[in-house]
Amino acid sequence: MNKFDQLLNQIQDENPGSADAAARVRQKLFGPRTSGVGQIRGCGDFHSLIPSYLQRTLSDGRRMLLEDHVRECVACRKALEAERSGGTPKVVALPVAPKQSATPKWAIAAAILVGTATTIIGARHWLPYFDRSPRATVQNVSGMLYRQGLPIGEATELQDGDEVRTAAGARAVLRLFDGSRVEMNERARLSVVRSWRGTTIRMDRGHIIVQAAKQKQGKLFVSTADAQVAVVGTIFSVNSGTQGSRVSVVEGQVQVDHGGRSESLKPGQQTTSNPALGKVPVEAEIAWSRDAARYMALLGELNVLQKSLERIPSAGLRFQSRLLVYVPEDTSLFAAIPNIGTTLGEAKRIFDERVRMSEVLRQWWDAPENKKLRVGVEFLIDQLRELSSYLGDEVVLNIGGVDPGAVMMAEVRSPAVKEVLDRLIREASGNAPFVYSVHNNILLIASSAARLRQAEHVVARGGAASTALRQRIEQSYRSGAGWLMVANLEQIIARSVHLNMPSGPVDPGFNNVQFLTVERRDIAGRTENSAIVSFNGPRQGIPAWLAAPGPMNTLSFVSPEAGAAAGLVVKQPRVLLEEALRMAPANAGEEIAKFELATGVRVMDDIAGSLGAEATFALDGPLFPLPAWKVVLEVNSPQRLQASIGKILEAWNKRSGQPALVLNQEQANSRTYYKVTGGRLPMDVHYTYEDSYLLIAANRNLLTQAIQGRQTGINLPRSEKFRSQLPYGTNPNFSALFYHDLGGVLGPIVDLLQGTANVTAEQRQSMQAVKEAQPGIIGAYAESDRVTASSSGSFMGFNLGMVAGLHKGSILQMLQQKQ
Repeated sequence: MNKFDQLLNQIQDENPGSADAAARVRQKLFGPRTSGVGQIRGCGDFHSLIPSYLQRTLSDGRRMLLEDHVRECVACRKALEAERSGGTPKVVALPVAPKQSATPKWAIAAAILVGTATTIIGARHWLPYFDRSPRATVQNVSGMLYRQGLPIGEATELQDGDEVRTAAGARAVLRLFDGSRVEMNERARLSVVRSWRGTTIRMDRGHIIVQAAKQKQGKLFVSTADAQVAVVGTIFSVNSGTQGSRVSVVEGQVQVDHGGRSESLKPGQQTTSNPALGKVPVEAEIAWSRDAARYMALLGELNVLQKSLERIPSAGLRFQSRLLVYVPEDTSLFAAIPNIGTTLGEAKRIFDERVRMSEVLRQWWDAPENKKLRVGVEFLIDQLRELSSYLGDEVVLNIGGVDPGAVMMAEVRSPAVKEVLDRLIREASGNAPFVYSVHNNILLIASSAARLRQAEHVVARGGAASTALRQRIEQSYRSGAGWLMVANLEQIIARSVHLNMPSGPVDPGFNNVQFLTVERRDIAGRTENSAIVSFNGPRQGIPAWLAAPGPMNTLSFVSPEAGAAAGLVVKQPRVLLEEALRMAPANAGEEIAKFELATGVRVMDDIAGSLGAEATFALDGPLFPLPAWKVVLEVNSPQRLQASIGKILEAWNKRSGQPALVLNQEQANSRTYYKVTGGRLPMDVHYTYEDSYLLIAANRNLLTQAIQGRQTGINLPRSEKFRSQLPYGTNPNFSALFYHDLGGVLGPIVDLLQGTANVTAEQRQSMQAVKEAQPGIIGAYAESDRVTASSSGSFMGFNLGMVAGLHKGSILQMLQQKQ
């Protein structure tokens, strides 16, 4: 029997009715020499126990509580370290327990302690204090890994609090007791501890990537000197050093506490504990990972797979639909697709063949964590292929009704379709998510019995009345329909959004939105994609801020190697600002007046009046160590705008109470270059003027490159890979444009990974496909009563690789989805 058991047994043997029971319980539980507060209610009370803890006069019970608390609390850990080293800890305002009144409360506390002691004895098998099992195991080591100054190797078990570190050039992978994986970069130092709150990885320094398993009890924490990360199950990176900590999320969601505030981060997002510590792309933060090559190789395999899938012949266009007449009048969303049974079968054959040929793809597809996904996809494909063989050339889905429900319709080729559906219902044991019937050789599958009865009634009476939605759908069929979706936004907003726009001099412009139409058509070997938002009358308010298509000359400052670029043409900024102020709260004008009084800058004239209608943002170079970003704005009056910038910075430095922002300028080749530094800017901002444009970038070299590219004609709009992806159309200009080149963005990372020693020949070959990924363009055209977005090639200009890169912000999110 250990000391804690003896202590609790003695407490149970006491007579709780005696006058000094409370005193005896307190003495036996906390010890006769305990100093500090009576009850522990917050960090202030733990702080008061530190002197006794260092003098070794603190009871075992309170010593255990304090040690557990400082493992999780950054402030108290700093206070303990400062007092242990003899320094003067920083004074922090901590909650202090209020003074307690008389002794009767101790009698109540004694009774509670005696009662809970028995519970603790019965449940101590799961309490971390009694768990002596290893906290982690060394799964892999490349180089030297040390524990307490001695080298250790694979399969070494780490106990609670064992501190390990990687040497220069070394890396290691730890597997925690709950299945989580911690990948340590070189010169990283950490330990793993457990408490009633969960498991904590205490980082002294370095860079780690954590693949957290789903936590059954508590959470998984990563604690650094100035930040704490809390998760339940996800993938994220923590990089801690002298200047602070940077947390990057790859998959899932994490909670980060630092500097007295809390942030919730989603995939692709990042935060730093020190504003002076700049942010970098998430991809760059995980590029050192031993798994990065596998991730990138898989991304390349997805691009190869996509090219094979795109070569599958598509069904021909449909110029009429027998099913359209049966769409109910209250439909809010209509979708029609060709019968894809044959196409689906061919796609499955190509995928299976590629999996057999590619070790990279096979390892991912056969991974245990993908079992649920694999089984579900194969079951769904088998059922759809079987079902589609009994159906006509088109499948229609409509959603609507006061209580929205879905109905799928298709012509029936064979009555055997009933056998398939009856089998699915039997296998669902009465919990099938659908009901069905066949009327007039039309298969109806509905989400509810009520919706099925409505559909049967429409078919029985020979069709529904024509509506504005149906007339819009008929327009698409007249020009040939492939994949088609039309949403009645007017009806959706009225029933679901309850959009009540305020009346005023300017209508925000959403009350007259009518339809959203999305189409994909294959014509003569060319794929056309479009999305159209149409209005019941001319565009007004906010939708009218996007101007008619224009030349968009700002794109000429972007280089052909850009990874991404987005440009747009808007109304004149002065008109736009006037309309925005009319829709803004009443105090907006007052706030602008205060700003103008403080700075001497007239917002309407000096800022809005100085700007033109064009703007472009681009990622135009490497992503790390800092992204090579640039912004190009059209400017009508550079002198007035520059004078306003100087006034705003001067006013800011006088009133902000923060470190001053410094505006430097330098003459070079008859051009003035400006640089803004200081303050809390994460990086310096460089800018200059060229003709009637303002160029802003991460460094001066980008400014010079932009000007030279425009002057020589070596720029993005004139490059072949840009022009080859332009959507088919008659308008030579755009109202807005988005360009992406996954190969350009990830190419440098691929080169970096291909040069590492732990990359196989097959992975190098697969990664090369990432660099060869085709770019994509989405162009938007604003007309009087509609806005159209279009692209060619893959759907809306995206490919499997791009979707993998954008899905929740990270390539790993798609590649490592936990099912």
